[in-house]
Amino acid sequence: PNQIHHLGVNLMAMRLAGRFTDLEIEVIEAGKIHSFMVHRFVLACRSPYFANLFQIQGGQVEKLTFQTGPDQLFANTAIAKIALEFLYSAAIDVDESNAPKLIETLTTLGYPALKEPIEKQLKDKDRELLALVVKLDSQRSILSTNFAKAYRQLTYSSEGQLSVQEIGDHHDTVLVLKDENIAYGCHRA
Repeated sequence: PNQIHHLGVNLMAMRLAGRFTDLEIEVIEAGKIHSFMVHRFVLACRSPYFANLFQIQGGQVEKLTFQTGPDQLFANTAIAKIALEFLYSAAIDVDESNAPKLIETLTTLGYPALKEPIEKQLKDKDRELLALVVKLDSQRSILSTNFAKAYRQLTYSSEGQLSVQEIGDHHDTVLVLKDENIAYGCHRA
């Protein structure tokens, strides 16, 4: 569990520093554009919504733009920030005023099970703070499981060339072990 936590922390630090990010999420609120640089493979591994969106738009999409509003994926920029951070860390830090719309967003992203723990904390009369933090160890284990599936061994053709169709849409580098005639589709991040 400790290593899984560090994986999320390290990827979040890379995202915040803009290292190896390959996708810009633009969120437009009241005419103002807010940009979030992210790793496409993280979103694809952690959210069926984004995995399907990338499949429809093509694996090499470099920017996604979202309008905010009550019927949109993100009701406001704060919810976009919280949701994207959740996909990296499996932790939610939410102001109770945003909770209902955040639950809708997280449900759309593929996490309907978050509704109950968030609502439970909101109903807790002994809670002293307006903000609440939800940490889901089960989601952290999904983080490592999905990333383990996200890179895979590639095969060579009889001519010793990589089988290109096996390289996944979100792999951005290939690690080749020439002496063993093996290659792995990987992510620089």
